[in-house]
Amino acid sequence: MLGVYPCIRQSCELGYPIPIQFFIQKTIILLSQVDPMRTREISNFGPREEEFVEILTQIGLSKNVSKVFVYLALTKEATSREIELGADLRQPEVSVAMRTLVGNKWVENRETRREGKGRPVRIYRLTRPAPEIIDKIEREKREDVETQISLIERLRHISTTP
Repeated sequence: MLGVYPCIRQSCELGYPIPIQFFIQKTIILLSQVDPMRTREISNFGPREEEFVEILTQIGLSKNVSKVFVYLALTKEATSREIELGADLRQPEVSVAMRTLVGNKWVENRETRREGKGRPVRIYRLTRPAPEIIDKIEREKREDVETQISLIERLRHISTTP
């Protein structure tokens, strides 16, 4: 990353923090943790993706789960580090969100070995296309609403009978 943008390198050397807003829509960075000789494109959220996250949050998903889901919907697959950078989350937030997404069977992962030493890298991807997962969320929400309406009707019946 620092080699791609000399101004960032200079700012870091002087101890100045780099605002995340610097990475507007797409940023090319060097991910030496994944492959030292390969650059990867990291998608950052624009207005459309932010709206997607906001709607998912309004229907009941946590903000971090929503961000990770949207990021993975934008990409074929991604490492935890790529998700951190693209969704503007910290590593623990990505891990907690992943537990939820894997638990819902919306995300799967595989491990790949890096060249040289070190731990393997997990690569995540959606198990199905995003529209199918959204359909599943819709079905669950409709079931919840039907259950609530049924309970309200039962409550109304109980309150009117002596």
